Amino acid sequence: MPRRFVYELFERGAAAAAPSLAPAGDRPARPERATAPLTVSQAVRAIRLHLEQAFGDLLIEGEVSSLSRPGSGHWYFTLKDDRAQLPAVMFAGDNRRVAFALEEGLAVLARGRVTYYEGGGRAQLVVVRLEPAGVGARALARRQLAERLAREGLFDETRRRRLPRLPRCLGVVTSPTGAAWRDIVKVAHRRFAELPIVLAPTRVQGEGADAEIAQALRRLDESGLCDAIILGRGGGSTEDLEPFSSEVVVRAVAACATPVISAVGHEIDVALCDLAADARAATPSAAAELAVPERAAIAGALRQPLQRAAWLLRRHLARERLRVTASGKALADPRLLLLVKRQDLDRRSTRLQRLLAERLGGARRRADRLAERLRRAAPAAQIAGARLAIDRLSLRQRAASGRLLREARGRLQATAAALDALSPLAVLGRGYAICTRGGHVIKDAQALRVDDDIGVRLARGAVQAVVRGLATDDGRAAPGSEGREPA
Repeated sequence: MPRRFVYELFERGAAAAAPSLAPAGDRPARPERATAPLTVSQAVRAIRLHLEQAFGDLLIEGEVSSLSRPGSGHWYFTLKDDRAQLPAVMFAGDNRRVAFALEEGLAVLARGRVTYYEGGGRAQLVVVRLEPAGVGARALARRQLAERLAREGLFDETRRRRLPRLPRCLGVVTSPTGAAWRDIVKVAHRRFAELPIVLAPTRVQGEGADAEIAQALRRLDESGLCDAIILGRGGGSTEDLEPFSSEVVVRAVAACATPVISAVGHEIDVALCDLAADARAATPSAAAELAVPERAAIAGALRQPLQRAAWLLRRHLARERLRVTASGKALADPRLLLLVKRQDLDRRSTRLQRLLAERLGGARRRADRLAERLRRAAPAAQIAGARLAIDRLSLRQRAASGRLLREARGRLQATAAALDALSPLAVLGRGYAICTRGGHVIKDAQALRVDDDIGVRLARGAVQAVVRGLATDDGRAAPGSEGREPA
């Protein structure tokens, strides 16, 4: 049915229905006011009956908009063209026979009857049959725009930037009177109360809203105040969300130097600015959660390296303590080592003296035998010379043995001196002491507190003491030195 015939039929039907609302009887050109007023229910019921009687079966061509499929199985949508729109419903029993997928922007031929929905207070078309008529003009224009912008690379994934982990300031482009602005502020301040938020106010629907949105976005980006920007609004019909799919808004989003989060409509709504933004959120509240981290989570993330470093340090100290303890157990007392060395030296000295005495005695016995033989076979002068030679050899032997003993004693004394220098007992012997608490050596006065029990190891013996006061290297009282006065 031609669209012009549908408009004319609607006008004739409205003209025919209008006189039937006047009181019964002769109807003058200008009806008089009824003496008994109608209730709203009576008036609406009369309107519905006259609409249903005035219009029969209609075939209407239009573009599908604001499509909704609730759990009941019914389809609710709007048929529109460039001048008007008509709400429509197709009940579950009828839409099961539709052989194609009904989508937003699809041009259809809808056959049904006009009625008046009393609960909603509006006229609507009850559709009993649907046939596809092609793609609507607006949907076609949007699809062509999306394809052209995609060819230019505005929707490439490689253009998307990572959002800052913790923005210093959050920017928002939306209506100052809408629920989106209140939801963003509420969620952002619940997650991080100290985060500043800057609003660039703008209209989000209606004629000229796309230019205002693009201008507000550019102004906020050029200010350099924000590390992330949320572009959003609450849900609405396809017509309400149309400014966010305009070319000027999409190009403004793509040109932003600041990362942009698009949060337009609800989960099922996809605007072209969603494809050009660095991130997309289903709702403005979800965008705030995406842009603003929780303060507690940040504090926990900062504490984790410190806790791990402290754990590693404690483990390292425990290992070093075990190693030092094992080394201390394996290290013998230097005095015992010195005694062992001295015993070894005495043993070697005694053995050397015995060997020298045995050799000297043997030499003397050989000399006596030679002297006896010379006395018998040689003159007395030769015997005396031999005796002098033997005496010189004996003196040289004694000098050599004495030198060997002195060298051995010198080496022993050097070894003993080195052991004394390395021995902690030698340090204690010079007047120093070792302080311990709980078996651990104390190196820093700040590790102690007043009234702590400590052990003091001296060169001879040990002392159990109680801390009465603490001081730093420059003589000032150390923190924690408050306590009892010295007795």
